[in-house]
Amino acid sequence: MNKVKLPDTRLTGRTVKVKIGDLSVFIIVNKDEHGNVMECFAYERKGHQGELDGLAGLASIALQHGTPVDKVVKFLRYRRYAPEGGIGQPSSLSDALGRALEQADNEDWTDMERGI
Repeated sequence: MNKVKLPDTRLTGRTVKVKIGDLSVFIIVNKDEHGNVMECFAYERKGHQGELDGLAGLASIALQHGTPVDKVVKFLRYRRYAPEGGIGQPSSLSDALGRALEQADNEDWTDMERGI
């Protein structure tokens, strides 16, 4: 599988804040000009940054090499491990990332302005 060349123009992105227990995670999802989810990044401050970098980086590589978003989401969603969220919260860091990718894939961002 060949890597999809990212456009020369900027990608359109959104940042969501997710709570997992007492942990706040910021997840950035970027789409290309055709509305395809192409990459994601995640950030937090309580010692899980390495895990988030690995998960988001691997998800981005998979997406850029043509893996459908729903396959990436299916792999990430519903995994339970610490830190775990409460009722209505993601069950893990990978579940939070999967939720953000799924939401981005199901939203129409055509009305968003291009990034600066």
